Amino acid sequence: MTASSDQQTNRYSAFMGIALLGFAATLAVLNPSTWIGSLAVPFTDGQWAGLYGKNFDKTLALTQPAKDAFGTLSYIGFREGRPGVLVGSDGWLFTDEEMARLDTPRVAFADKISFIRAAKAKAEAAGTQVIVALIPAKLRVYDDKAGRYGFMPKLAPVYTETVTNLQGRGVPVVDLLGPFVENRSKTQLFLRTDTHWTPQGAEIAAREVAKSVMKAGLLAGEPASGEFVLKEGSPKEHRGDLLAFLPLLDVAGPKAPAPDFIRTGEAVERPPAGTDAGDALLGEDTLPVALVGSSYSFDRRWQFEDQLKVALRTDILNAAQEGQGPFKPMADYLASAEFREKPPRLVIWEIPERYLWAAARMPRL
Repeated sequence: MTASSDQQTNRYSAFMGIALLGFAATLAVLNPSTWIGSLAVPFTDGQWAGLYGKNFDKTLALTQPAKDAFGTLSYIGFREGRPGVLVGSDGWLFTDEEMARLDTPRVAFADKISFIRAAKAKAEAAGTQVIVALIPAKLRVYDDKAGRYGFMPKLAPVYTETVTNLQGRGVPVVDLLGPFVENRSKTQLFLRTDTHWTPQGAEIAAREVAKSVMKAGLLAGEPASGEFVLKEGSPKEHRGDLLAFLPLLDVAGPKAPAPDFIRTGEAVERPPAGTDAGDALLGEDTLPVALVGSSYSFDRRWQFEDQLKVALRTDILNAAQEGQGPFKPMADYLASAEFREKPPRLVIWEIPERYLWAAARMPRL
């Protein structure tokens, strides 16, 4: 986003916010229900202010339709949503977390780089290898769908520099940017109305992870636990999490973003020939691979865990968490009794790029 468009957006948001607040407050003050009950107590008594305040808040809540109307007008007239979403073109929505608010992202991601290196060292001390799957920002991959929002120039070198930085310090990183850019016009890699990737995007990432794992010999000598096949289901409608930032009324009609559709699927295991499925399961003491990361890995709808099982031909322990980003789940897993007692051979650590520059207090290892 350019400085002029940014200022224009800020002025518009401020105007709409003030107008909405004034409109809602006027309705609340003029509504008789705001005053009912509060007039029965002495004006000089503190009870009056408290009771009037409760009635005011209650009446203000009744103005939600007015807020939705403003939201609809904002979207249709100005292609704006509530703070949190960037309205692109062709029905594409993006999280504003992919726009850095810091003058220099290096201040934010220096701590993340240090944390990644420290986590790898702690895992290696227990005999576990770590490989990072760095997911490029949706706004970077689909910059052509960003409308008036362009990927910020100061963030342009972040992905490549992070990969180079980590690899130069002995941290294996799966570079997904190239494969994603190569395939973005062939298949949809991210959901239009959601912050997450599609199962197709997860499939490409899983294949790239498997290639890197085999090339680096991170599972050398580890027998495959069986063949996994993805059992596909029918597509299902999905209303993305970014739609929550667009309070659209029915009048928006066809101008509202259309919902996404997700191809359902689940990895089903076929044990090695001559092995009973029950015996194979009973003989399995420690899963050789653990998956750690954000909701990109935790949510089974995206199928990253399932695609990794197919690509690596092994079962996987999923230690990802939802709503915690990629760093806290790693700290929690390394501190868990499960890791201490049964450390896996390999940890696949999924990290969305946007968390590199997000301001956050890093957890302790």
